[in-house]
Amino acid sequence: MLRNTQSASAATSSEADYSQLSEQISSETIITEDNIYAVLEYVGLESSAFIRTDELKSKILTKTDKSNSNVVTVGDLEKEIEKFNLRPHTIIDTEDVFIKDVNANKSYPVKTVHSDSNYGSYTMRYFATGAYFVEPPPPHYTYWVQALGGDIQVASTDFPTVVTIKNISTLTNTLYNGGSPGSYLQLSFNYTVEIFIGVGQYGLIKIGENNISGFKNFYI
Repeated sequence: MLRNTQSASAATSSEADYSQLSEQISSETIITEDNIYAVLEYVGLESSAFIRTDELKSKILTKTDKSNSNVVTVGDLEKEIEKFNLRPHTIIDTEDVFIKDVNANKSYPVKTVHSDSNYGSYTMRYFATGAYFVEPPPPHYTYWVQALGGDIQVASTDFPTVVTIKNISTLTNTLYNGGSPGSYLQLSFNYTVEIFIGVGQYGLIKIGENNISGFKNFYI
């Protein structure tokens, strides 16, 4: 749990009494710093699900996230948890991506291509970098000749979701059929993201995780 139990703030509810406070909670209750742990118990989350604003790592809460990370009532939070639970928590994503905007004026240039996938309340972006060759015209064939690396990033989130990549167990960019028409880069991945809901200026509540695996085949 990432909170300071020695905080001098008298406004913060203690773990000793939040069970009693939870009996007074309803869907109409406004979430405050005083009742946050009672709210967590009411919606069935552990106290460790809450991360205070002053304890957030920069990779979790950026300036962009702050503008779209706010729920006001317990009912707001319940709706976000319900939406999360209605979606699959294990996601398999495979896609063939065809790249058309290539530079025909250079031999063996390097290009980074990407593809976005929407997973309900957030979109992830997949990157693959490779060197390709353009034959002189006609007929002007283009094909990959080398795989150079890949990356995964959070592209966007829907209000009031905040998403961070927890860990990446697999991320490989592999060239197939290199040096011939029909070549492609295959970005393979297996990783876990954490899903948070912002609660005003107080911090974030983690409502779950998604495991995402699969591949993107980038044809050129």
